[in-house]
Amino acid sequence: MQNNALRRPVITNKIDLISAPLDTVPLDVSLPYPLYVLVDQKFILFRIRGDILNTKRANALSLQHIETVYIHKDDWAEFIGQLRQQLFKTYKTPEKTAQEIRNLLFAYGCVLEDKENINEENLAQVSHLSNMLAKCIDAKPGICKQLLRRYRDPATYITNHTINVSVFSAAVAKKLNRPAREIAKIILGGFLHNVGFAEIPKDILYKPATLTSDEWGTVKSHPYHGNKLLTGHSIPNEIMDIVLQHHERVDGKGYGHGLVNKQISTFAKIIAIADVYGALTSSRPWRSAHTSQVAIDIMHGMEGHF
Repeated sequence: MQNNALRRPVITNKIDLISAPLDTVPLDVSLPYPLYVLVDQKFILFRIRGDILNTKRANALSLQHIETVYIHKDDWAEFIGQLRQQLFKTYKTPEKTAQEIRNLLFAYGCVLEDKENINEENLAQVSHLSNMLAKCIDAKPGICKQLLRRYRDPATYITNHTINVSVFSAAVAKKLNRPAREIAKIILGGFLHNVGFAEIPKDILYKPATLTSDEWGTVKSHPYHGNKLLTGHSIPNEIMDIVLQHHERVDGKGYGHGLVNKQISTFAKIIAIADVYGALTSSRPWRSAHTSQVAIDIMHGMEGHF
C-alpha cells in the first residue's frame, strides 16, 4: 500500500468510531460513509464519503495486516442501509446470500451492544435475517463452514462470537434433522444469547486479563439481564429459554438457576455446546485459539456439563 493512499486527516476521538471487519464492507460500490483505518496508533481517514473500496485497495490493506476498518457511530445506520441494499439488490446464490446476511447480522450485533437499541424494530430485523439464513442453511448445510470467522481484533470478538454460535448451532440443528423454522429460532437464540452483555460494563467485558471474582460475578448476571431486556418484546419462549439457560449444566452446577438435565431446553443445550466450542476455538488476549480437535477433546472432558 502506497503511503500517499493514507495522506488524509487524522481523527483522534476513537470513542466515536465502531470497528468492523474489513470483509464486511461492500466492494466496488460507492460508500455512503467515510472509512477509517488504524495506522501507527492513529486513526486515518482512508476513504471519504462517496469513494469506492475496490478489491485492489482492500487487498492492499490486508497485505498491511489491517483486517479492521472503522466507521463513525453517526454513520452506522448508513452502513446497515448499504448492507441491506446489497442483500436485496439482485438474485444471488444461497452461498452469497448467506455471506451478506452474516455481514448484516454483524452490523446489527454492534447496534444491540447498546441497550437503548434493543427495541422491537431492531429485534424484528434480526429475526427476519435469522429466518433468511435458516432457509439458506436448510438448503445447503455446507455453507455453515464458509460463514465462520476468526477475527483478531478483540473489539469484534463478542459480536462475532454470537454469530459463530448461531452458525455452529444451526449446523447441529440441521444434523439433528430439525426443520427450517426451528433452525431459524436457534439462529436467533444464538444471536441473542449474550444480549445481557449490554448491561455489563465494557471495561469488564473487554478486560485483557483474568477477571476478579467480583467481576466474574458481574459477568454471570448476563442471562438475567438478557431476559429482562427482552421481556415485553415479541420474542418466542424458546429463545427466552436460550437467553436464560445457556450457562446451565445437566449436572445442575451451572448458572443462573442451577437447572438439571431435562429442566434445560433442548435449544439451550445446543447453544451451550456451540458457545463453549466457539470460545475455545477463538483467540483471546490471554491465550491462542485451540484447534477444533483440541476443543472437542476438552469438551469431552467436561463431565456433567453438556
